[in-house]
Amino acid sequence: MESTDQIDRQKVIAEFDRRASVHGNMNAVLDAGTTEEISRLNILRDEMTRRSLMKLLKPCKEDDILDFGCGVGRLSHQAAKKARSVSGFDPSSEMIRIAGETYGAQNNLNFSASLPEKPASFSKIFTVWVLQHIGDQELETLLKDFARLIKPGGKVVILEQTRQWRRILSDIHIHRTREEYIALFRAAGFRCVKSGQVMRIPSYANWIYGKLGCTCKICLKLMCFIEKISMPYRTDRIQYHTSGMIFVHDSKSDQYD
Repeated sequence: MESTDQIDRQKVIAEFDRRASVHGNMNAVLDAGTTEEISRLNILRDEMTRRSLMKLLKPCKEDDILDFGCGVGRLSHQAAKKARSVSGFDPSSEMIRIAGETYGAQNNLNFSASLPEKPASFSKIFTVWVLQHIGDQELETLLKDFARLIKPGGKVVILEQTRQWRRILSDIHIHRTREEYIALFRAAGFRCVKSGQVMRIPSYANWIYGKLGCTCKICLKLMCFIEKISMPYRTDRIQYHTSGMIFVHDSKSDQYD
């Protein structure tokens, strides 16, 4: 008999395959809607996600990086611009196909539907809006894989939707608390060295951007700034945040800000 985590994982893979084949690039991993408004907002979401991730990840020429749940490869591609190598993993064969067709020409970038076997293969691992689709038991097993794959002193960067209290939105979508993620990583031998909120819903930046007709770089940069300064405003109305966290695999005690 299949476990609940196995069934949940199959549902996630099926949904990701559907989104990749029907909606294509950014809509496959941001908002799968097909309206013009959603497509425009996805441009802003992509910009804010990329900026937040790169600030935490800080890829450099000495880095071999794993993008876990790479989707169609948009963030793998960004990290590969500065890293020695980036390996994108996703359980969805359709996502991997699109990623390979889109970014396969980059020599230091590869995509696979299987996790590497070699231990201590990566100096950094990152994952964005993926762990929230994995059940607790399966996530515990996954974090042990992270501990196996990361080099000593290497770091794991995550961007995940979090709430003040845990909430299960569906059988494939869990909003955990920041403390829950820290505890799960701690059990796998990681300590949290940085934690902060990088995006919010509802978002003032999204609302303002939705009223504008501009998608230029200056406008996107301004919206990212508005998102940052409006983070603490009217917190009673916030449904959830996207939190950015950095974990290091060593034996030191937990500390985070």
